[in-house]
Amino acid sequence: MDKLREMIDSFNKSIKVLNQSGYEKQSLLLFLTYLDQLGWLISPKNEFSDGSDFKKWVDTYCDLTKVGCTSTDLWNTRCSFLHMGTAEHKNFNSEKHFRLAFYQNISLSD
Repeated sequence: MDKLREMIDSFNKSIKVLNQSGYEKQSLLLFLTYLDQLGWLISPKNEFSDGSDFKKWVDTYCDLTKVGCTSTDLWNTRCSFLHMGTAEHKNFNSEKHFRLAFYQNISLSD
């Protein structure tokens, strides 16, 4: 349990440092990687994580109702942003998915 707390603390501090230093893109990349690793922790396979683990973790532990997107939208954004630095994943379908845009609310980021 100590290693898990250490991992969570390390990610939180790193994301905050990047964000406060003006590296918003890198902060978001690390945040999405963080979600990946949290998804792996609940993976029943315990070897490799995939998109279903990511989405299951988000669906279980995140309330996206106020954001207006789904775990699939977040997964597609994660894939496009991490792999290509773009806004659309190869599986993006504008009839079913939302293209996400990110902004920073300075008063909420401390």
